[in-house]
Amino acid sequence: MNTQDWKWLTTQREGQFFERKCCYDRSGKRPKRRDARSVARDVSETLAAMANADGRTLALGIENDGTPSGVDYPQDRFMAISYREIGIGEDAA
Repeated sequence: MNTQDWKWLTTQREGQFFERKCCYDRSGKRPKRRDARSVARDVSETLAAMANADGRTLALGIENDGTPSGVDYPQDRFMAISYREIGIGEDAA
């Protein structure tokens, strides 16, 4: 990813064609990693809505304000929220 792509991901306005999803709960004093199932549910719902509205890009691991927060899950949990597991990747055929 180049600098221009990164700037777009962190500054683009969210809407029908673009959405950010954070993997952390920041409601308490310290950020806590959200349960992978909760993130997967959010990702699935967002992708379904985007598919129905001709949406394009979902950025995982970036706060709504554009601050990068990362995706810090063990491999098996990360796969639960990845494109292969929700049936839209190359392996889905």
